[in-house]
Amino acid sequence: MRCLNTPVCLAAASTLALSVSLLAGDDPGSSTDPTQVTPAAKEVIDRAINAMGGAALFDAVQSVSFDCEMENAQGTMLMTVMARNGAGTIMNQSLIPPGGGEPVNHRVLTATMNAGWARDVESGGVRLMPSGVAASIARAGDQWNFLRTAMGQFRMVDHDGPAMFAGRECTRVRCSDPRTAGLQTLTLYFDDETGLPLGQETATAAGSLISGIARIDEWQTVDGMMIPKRIAVEGQTGTSTLTFTRVEFNGVPASAFDMPEDVATLLVASAG
Repeated sequence: MRCLNTPVCLAAASTLALSVSLLAGDDPGSSTDPTQVTPAAKEVIDRAINAMGGAALFDAVQSVSFDCEMENAQGTMLMTVMARNGAGTIMNQSLIPPGGGEPVNHRVLTATMNAGWARDVESGGVRLMPSGVAASIARAGDQWNFLRTAMGQFRMVDHDGPAMFAGRECTRVRCSDPRTAGLQTLTLYFDDETGLPLGQETATAAGSLISGIARIDEWQTVDGMMIPKRIAVEGQTGTSTLTFTRVEFNGVPASAFDMPEDVATLLVASAG
């Protein structure tokens, strides 16, 4: 889920321009590496965006902050996330062990446009994050935005015909040619009746293995926009539930991403 704005860039020729920016820090496409969205797929996506509140509302979002909980067999991960267009993403996370108790492993993970670092809250220690880990933290800022999370990781988006998902008739949109290592394809499912996205499947191993299924179980309305409240995720390691308990827009200051002195010192040392 990368974080914030910058429009989805689409090539001309056989594709149409997607009229919305789906919010998140890095482009899902750029002028040199545009995302291709076919006209048939664009029609489905435009209908979904309208059903969720319309392009104008999404385009007006410059920052987001939210609280969410990821529950699975390993416990409950508590996350507070802040993301701002052109600045980065901050994730404050801790874990409640299975059976309850006080949160442990409290860390603050930060990914800006230039660097990524992790700070242990208990000890105060800080370390730089590898670029791949920082990119994952950046995508975390898009967890509230189901379409951006999916489409931003692929170069090609195409209509893939009718299907059934979660017991409902729907239309399938297939994303291929991934920007993220390890992915092969991702399939989005859109409800034929409401136009809303129902969920997605992620495939690896050249498309032969379904490695993850995410299903939107509940929606909520925030500032006129419909966004997921609860998402069920089924993967190779089991089942998880992601619940958004708070979502707020356009309240994150740029100063939240100022680089601390100890991180700047680490960066200088690593460059030497």
